Amino acid sequence: HNPDTLGPKQHLQEIWNRSNFDSYLEPVIANGSVYAVHDRNANGEYADLVKAYDEATGAFRWGFNVSTRDRRLAGSPVLYNDTVYLYATPSNYDNTGPRVVDASVFALDARNGSVEWTYDTTLNYSSLSNDQEPVVANGTVYVAGGRVDETDDVNASVLAIDAASGSTKWRYDVNEAGTDETFRSVSVDNGTVVATLSDRGRSDTPDYDGLVAIDAAAGTHM
Repeated sequence: HNPDTLGPKQHLQEIWNRSNFDSYLEPVIANGSVYAVHDRNANGEYADLVKAYDEATGAFRWGFNVSTRDRRLAGSPVLYNDTVYLYATPSNYDNTGPRVVDASVFALDARNGSVEWTYDTTLNYSSLSNDQEPVVANGTVYVAGGRVDETDDVNASVLAIDAASGSTKWRYDVNEAGTDETFRSVSVDNGTVVATLSDRGRSDTPDYDGLVAIDAAAGTHM
């Protein structure tokens, strides 16, 4: 025991807790609120639910059900300028109605969970084994993944969306016949978007992983 060291002098105490959260997706804490994703396999509804709680008390503030919109979250929620952004791929929640083919990016008011805009896109393929959260920088939302074409090839894409309006800024694609390409993650800094590319070949083509650098303003290869 060293009384001169910095840090708590007593045992840490739990303030509040909530259960059944997705352990693979990260919560966001900002402006007195906690935004987190409930585990679809443990919440009793088998649904992707994003919920906001009071940071100090744990009191429920609002919830947004992605599954009732026939979508499944591809990554963690992201907060930017009082808006929560979600990237979700198609998933027929109750196995009724027409087949869902589009993915969606949702922009929610962080204060009450109301939808500010929804962007539907053919960027509809993601790797659910890793967190493909959207990245928001300098007024732009970037999402990465892939899209299935008419030959059942998966083509990698990075999509840039205006964070305020939900309009398209640009789209960058990698298309190679006979292979399945997917951008698994994306990072942005100093005017450059860097995306990790996973290319899984068919029987006559090799597999490889790599990095692709894209101009953040123009959406062109660097």
